[in-house]
Amino acid sequence: MALFPNEYFAGEHWDAGLHLAIFRATKNALLIDCCEAINAARNQPDWYRLKQRSLTEARRQQYDGDHSAIVAALLQRDAEAARRLLHGHLTRVRDNMLSLPKQDIPSPVELPDWRERPR
Repeated sequence: MALFPNEYFAGEHWDAGLHLAIFRATKNALLIDCCEAINAARNQPDWYRLKQRSLTEARRQQYDGDHSAIVAALLQRDAEAARRLLHGHLTRVRDNMLSLPKQDIPSPVELPDWRERPR
């Protein structure tokens, strides 16, 4: 079962913020710009439909665990572990989002801006 919109938008807000914090830590303007472009794409209806349809509570918990492990590896300055964990996380999210049959993706809806902090 997919998460309700309020849960989705709260999670998307914090997820995008974590990604941006990691990119900003690189102090690489090109990477930061790429992350901001990705975050802008995440605010589009097509992304919302894919993510909402594929995101379950179990997957959200898996993603939260992925994030915790990635942050721990970064804090420990373990580049190989961070690379491996990031690759696994991004592959998992991609596979979960794109493995849906096209006919199962709901029609567009009006979406609030995920960058607005959830209440």
